[in-house]
Amino acid sequence: MDSIIPSAGLFLSRKCIAGIVAPYSSFLEAANAKEVQIMGNEYSISRRSFLKTSVVGAVVAATVGRNSAMAAQGSTLRLGGPVFEKTQDPQGWIGALKKLGYSAAYCPVGPNAGDDVVRAYEEAAAKAGIIIAEVGAWSNPISPDEPTRKAALEKCRTSLALADRIGARCCVNIAGTRSTQWDGPDAANFTQGTFDMIVE
Repeated sequence: MDSIIPSAGLFLSRKCIAGIVAPYSSFLEAANAKEVQIMGNEYSISRRSFLKTSVVGAVVAATVGRNSAMAAQGSTLRLGGPVFEKTQDPQGWIGALKKLGYSAAYCPVGPNAGDDVVRAYEEAAAKAGIIIAEVGAWSNPISPDEPTRKAALEKCRTSLALADRIGARCCVNIAGTRSTQWDGPDAANFTQGTFDMIVE
């Protein structure tokens, strides 16, 4: 036997090879050997087989590393939040977001905005790499007051439509409450009737 690969560098079994490639100097030394001894005297492998399996291992390791890096990049956490600065147009809005270091944002316009305005903000966000994270439909769709409930349902519908128009990732609201306060607590919230109202 002409060379021994450290077990920390490469692990070989009868059926498979797993682990990491040996340090570069040991790899070169082993590549010039006729036969490589692994983990003492129990197993051996020819130089040709060693080179083949080492190349395969290196390719697999490189692929796994690249995929892990891509996955990490794809799951980058974006920061967003309220913008209190008053802005008049898409460019001013983007500038305010950039000053705060945001790459995600609340929808900057309401459901009644015209299509040209919505399109201008959508295009500005895309160009700046800003994600419009949500449209808020904040209201009480199960209010005990019928006019309030109907108005809330209409707001939900128009807000959902706005989310589609501007390319927002979602449209958000609470399930609602039987309280007269739009987001307040109420014992009736825990009844079967309220549950059915929310689900239906």
